[in-house]
Amino acid sequence: LFARMFYTFHNTLIPVGVNLLFLIINLSGSYYFSQSIGVSAFAIFFLVASIVQVTLLCIFSRKFLAVDFTYIRDFFFRILLSVFLMGLFVYGVTSILDFNLYLDVLVSVLSGVVVYFLLAIQLNLLQFAGLKRFKFLRKYL
Repeated sequence: LFARMFYTFHNTLIPVGVNLLFLIINLSGSYYFSQSIGVSAFAIFFLVASIVQVTLLCIFSRKFLAVDFTYIRDFFFRILLSVFLMGLFVYGVTSILDFNLYLDVLVSVLSGVVVYFLLAIQLNLLQFAGLKRFKFLRKYL
């Protein structure tokens, strides 16, 4: 989406360069760490390369747009914090559970959804107009 903005300003050099850096980080990190980490290295370095790509495109877009990225940055870090805490909670729940596979997955997913929802309320992440139609959410929005 950010790359298309550069194309509207007839600037193809920045998105192509950032996408090449994305590919280099993704492929080299995945190749190097796949021997030690395994298949998880592909997901980890795709995430790392995507974060680098979006960050660089946001930095370079300041030249073309007059957008204050502090709100977006703060919102992103609140989402990142809530996802990290949810992941820790789900990891703790799955390490305690020892039922059959389906029940473990069900309890883990439901606990993750509940924890993320509670963190989203606490960190003021529920700001979307579409959620206001639910009456029980109105006092949190």
